[in-house]
Amino acid sequence: MLWLYPPGWLALMLPLGLVSFLWGWIIFAGTSFAGFAAAISGPARKIPGLWPLMLAAPAVLLTLALGQTALIFTALLVLALEAIRRERYLLAGLAIAAMTLKPQLGLAIPVALIAGGYWRVILWATVGTALILVSSAIWPGVDYWPHFFDAMRSSVQHMRASILPAMMVTTYGTATMAGLEHDAALTIQIAISLAAAGALAWIWASRAAFDVKAAALAFAVLLVTPYAIYYELVFAIAGLIYLARAGSLDTRAPQVMAALIWLAPVAGLAMLRGPGFAFTAPLIAAAFALTLSHHRRPALT
Repeated sequence: MLWLYPPGWLALMLPLGLVSFLWGWIIFAGTSFAGFAAAISGPARKIPGLWPLMLAAPAVLLTLALGQTALIFTALLVLALEAIRRERYLLAGLAIAAMTLKPQLGLAIPVALIAGGYWRVILWATVGTALILVSSAIWPGVDYWPHFFDAMRSSVQHMRASILPAMMVTTYGTATMAGLEHDAALTIQIAISLAAAGALAWIWASRAAFDVKAAALAFAVLLVTPYAIYYELVFAIAGLIYLARAGSLDTRAPQVMAALIWLAPVAGLAMLRGPGFAFTAPLIAAAFALTLSHHRRPALT
């Protein structure tokens, strides 16, 4: 696997090197799960049975088993959304700033904030990001960054020579698994990203219920980025929570779609030697479209 994290994330992980691999995994997985559980408990608590169901989602369990970061970054997004709901803009901005430690997962966030006019959140996110950049430059030195960008440039060749495209849940991954070359797949990804960003801007500028806006952003995270692996379907789990809060899962077709998203990691892994997770990007797009269609739903009190 490639190491494609900025130096701030490396600084956070280094203390785990002081203990054995097993204890490092236990600490990391336990902290990740506790943070995710706490973050989603707020938006999920109004729906009976929703919180434990989402904690037991295959995407959550696989992320824990692999020691991946998706739970942490999804928790940060939910924390930011709930802080915005309560007009705690400093907290929201700092949570978004922390998401820059995996920047490809935050590409949709500025679109939503600008469209919604959340300038104070943008201010604090900018300040927090600047502090992370300055502190990370002081600690390992600026020489880390050229190596980071070199790794980013070489990652495409490495990725296409591996099984990673079959594990991706993005439009780029779907297009690649359909047999398209890199340039064509990337062109389609850019088109979908721009369309999703435009729709996200529209919903966040509208008078839609906040839960609808939050669901749209959670799904847009996966639609806008060209690089996301199956464990990052945890963001879609957050989207389902907000869809449930918005009352958008109260009929059969949306419920089937939600069940397919919940089960997607199991199905994708079963087909990993074939199409893999190529079906997930259209599924997330369908969830995003459903969210947009419910922009007149009243807010859950």
